[in-house]
Parts: sequence; structure tokens; C-alpha cells
Amino acid sequence: MKKLAFHFSGRTVILAGILAVFCSLYLEMMREAKIYYLTGAFTGILNSDYSSVPIPRMAFRAICIFLALYFILSSNKVLSWIDRYRFAIAAVILGISLLFRLSGSSLAEWPIFFGNKYGTAEELRKNGVLYGIPRAIRTDEYVIFTPFNFSQRFNGFRAVSEIIRGVPTDVTTTYGLASLSLVTLFRPFLWGYFFGNAFGLSFFWTSRLLALFLISYEFGKMLTGGEKYIAVCYAVLLTFSPVIQWWYAVNGIVEMFFFGQAGILLFRAWFSMSFKRKILTSLGLAWCVEGFVFTYYPALEIPLAYVFVAVLAAEMITLCRCADSKKAGFQRESTF
Repeated sequence: MKKLAFHFSGRTVILAGILAVFCSLYLEMMREAKIYYLTGAFTGILNSDYSSVPIPRMAFRAICIFLALYFILSSNKVLSWIDRYRFAIAAVILGISLLFRLSGSSLAEWPIFFGNKYGTAEELRKNGVLYGIPRAIRTDEYVIFTPFNFSQRFNGFRAVSEIIRGVPTDVTTTYGLASLSLVTLFRPFLWGYFFGNAFGLSFFWTSRLLALFLISYEFGKMLTGGEKYIAVCYAVLLTFSPVIQWWYAVNGIVEMFFFGQAGILLFRAWFSMSFKRKILTSLGLAWCVEGFVFTYYPALEIPLAYVFVAVLAAEMITLCRCADSKKAGFQRESTF
């Protein structure tokens, strides 16, 4: 039996320690936010009342998280296994989410509109909230986008709906709902709604998170020449950044980053492929371009398009400077 090889280093200890403290603080603030949501009591870290903060519990939580992170980060074998089977791991996570119909939707806010204020954690659980709290501020999601997508099941997924506004309304452009139209081919995260609303909601929330993280990891490796540690940091920082999470369920920002990064990765890999694979890659590249365009949110699309074009131009300059693509490491680092 082979033993796990651990590499003890100060950098690993510091990284695991910072992450452990951050996660412990975040979980504690989530607990305080839930108490405030249910009772109106504003205490602890969120109220700068540090005397009421449960230090022993936070310390115990931080130690547990630190040990788990240190075990992963200091073992090359564990890291290599996670990296090798990252797509299978993502598929398992997606499967579990779909099995239990998990999502991050704030639909549990609806009972409050009818005067049913939550008073206990049990009442939240009865309305489908397993962890955290529904966010009242996310009205774009639970008042508009999610109910609109649900309505498509009663509309026969037609491209024109009379349900959402009471008059014939095109749902393929501005609203971007699941429909039996050509444009839906370029909106893969809506495909789940064809198999039921609960399934579709779970698929929409989970698949987008996993897809963005995985493609950002590959993109990070491209930017750093294969530095996996930095690529993971890049994927985490981008996927869980405030701008992504704030607009997560609306306006297609996840799709923009997913298709933009995927398109550049495909373009980069195209030069080291056989002719047959180049044909398939070209189709994938065209799909990414159309997926980016059909998000229909110019306020974010145009600035991001400039960023991706700049990165693409840098890749083209690199290619032109290399007589042989192998010198740039394209075949060695390509994941396609």
C-alpha cells in the first residue's frame, strides 16, 4: 500500500489558516443573520457586539476546517486525485443536487407576501429552506425570473407567452426563458426546465456554479502556464466574487464568463489539433460566441467583450511569435 506524501510548508499552513478563519467567521455571521431574520435580534459580529460572539465554537470550527484543508493542500496525491477526477466529482455533486432538488432560490419569501412571517428555523424548513435564509432583496430572482420560467411549462414552452404580462410577449430575447426555439440551444442551463420546474431550478443553480468554476480553473491554468494552485484561487475568486453572486440568477453574467472563457480555451486548443478535431472545435467555438451574444445584456456584455478580445489578441500574438506551437506549451497544457 502506498502512503500519502505530505509536504509541510509555511505557505500551506498560512493558506489553510487564512481560509479556515475566513470560513469560520462567515459561518458565524450566517448564523447571526438567520437569528436576525427570525427574531429581529441584531447581535454578535454583525452588530459589532464581540462580547456575545461564541469564541470556543468558532475556534473549534476553524480548527476542523484547518485540518481538513491542510490534509488536502499538503498531500500531492489527494490534490492530483481531485484534479484528475474534477469532472466526475462535479457530475456527482450535480447528481446529488438534482436528486434532492437543491437550489439557492429565495422562493421561500413568497409566504411573507401573504402575511406569514417566519418565527422559527422549523418554519423555514417546512418551506424548503435547508440552510441559510431567503433573501428578500433578490426580487429579480424569486418574483420575476424564476416564476417566469415556471410559467413556461403552462405555456407549452412556446416562444410567445400571454401568461407573464397578460399580452403576447416574446420570451426568447429580453426575458431569455426556456422555450422551444433555436436560441435555447445556446442557453444550456435552461434545458433542465423541460424535465420539470423543480428539476430545472436545481439544474439552473447547480450546473452554472459548477460549470463556471471548472471553466475558470482551466482558464486560470492557461493564464498562469499550468500553475494549478493559482488557477484554483482564480476560479474561487471569480465564481464566488460579489459581482457574480449578486447577479447570479439574473442577467446572464455567469453565461458571459462561461462562454467567454470557454471560447478562448477552444481557440487556443484549435492550433494543436488534427483537422477532424478542428471541425468539432470550430463548432464549439461558434456555440460559445452565440451563447455569449444571446445573453442580451449589453451593460455587462460589451465591457466583458473588450476583456476577452484583449486576452484573445494576446494569445494570437504569442502564437505568431512561436514558430512551433510546442514551444509555447500548447499541447502540454491543453485540456481538450
